Amino acid sequence: MILSYYDNGKNGDTVLFIHGTASANDVWEKQYKILKPNYRTIGIDLRGHGKSINPGGICTTDVHMNDLKETLEHIGI
Repeated sequence: MILSYYDNGKNGDTVLFIHGTASANDVWEKQYKILKPNYRTIGIDLRGHGKSINPGGICTTDVHMNDLKETLEHIGI
C-alpha cells in the first residue's frame, strides 16, 4: 500500500521521518523547516494515521514494513 507522505523535493542527502503510535508526519514540521535548506526531508504517515487510509484488519509489524518498502520504492528511495 502506498502511504501518504511529505517530501520537500530537494536533491541530496535524505532524512526520513516515521512517527510513533497515535501520531502523523506533521509532528515533524519544525524539523522539516530546520533541515530544508540542506536536506531532502520525507515524512510518512503510517497506515491508519494522518492522511493514510486505514483498510481495517490487523496491522502487524510486517504489514507496516511492507507498506514502508512499497512507499519508499514509489518515492524512488
